[in-house]
Amino acid sequence: MEITDILSHSNTAVAASSEDRYKATKDQFLKLLMAQLKNQDPMDSPDVNKLSEQITSFGQLEQLMNLNNSMEGMSKFQSSQERSQAVSLIGKTVQVTDDSLHINGTNKGNVNMRLTDDADEVLVTITDGLGRVVRTVKYENAPSGSTSFEFDGLNDDGLALPNGDYHVNIDARKQNGVKVGVSTVEEGVVSDVSFGNQGTIISVNGKEYRIDQVMNVKAASEQV
Repeated sequence: MEITDILSHSNTAVAASSEDRYKATKDQFLKLLMAQLKNQDPMDSPDVNKLSEQITSFGQLEQLMNLNNSMEGMSKFQSSQERSQAVSLIGKTVQVTDDSLHINGTNKGNVNMRLTDDADEVLVTITDGLGRVVRTVKYENAPSGSTSFEFDGLNDDGLALPNGDYHVNIDARKQNGVKVGVSTVEEGVVSDVSFGNQGTIISVNGKEYRIDQVMNVKAASEQV
């Protein structure tokens, strides 16, 4: 087997993220290199430039493998940190991004938002599961920070909306028409944390959210 064949096999090993296969290939490369040097014909010396290129290529391959291992280690560390942070949220009051509105019987839901600045006018548009606008509500003089408006559960014709899930879109502006940053939020106590294929998931008010949807964690003095 030629050294170039060994290098080709090494590339396959790295692509498959197999450290054991890489180590075995490295041993093969070194053994073959030593055998070629030991048994070389004194009258027919090997191409020094070619040999140097092969050694350099294998060195680069080893650096790539080391970098890959470092990245995997960093990823595992970050995952561990994320899990620890998520577990520490249990029992704490958090705000998570959530543009949904659930209507169920007497529970009409609230429109919760977080404004980056005071807004003179806030227009809330509610759509159903098919994307149809069922209600528009205009509020005035909303302060910066977290604001909540109680929703009456009615459509634009004054009729009760059917139970189900709806989507909330909010447009906040100053008097001069300049937009104000706004996010729809859900606030509640973290009751559970789970880990799976979807990543780290927390439960708030009976609903599941990704850990990256957490916008704010209330201090102990602010806990409900």
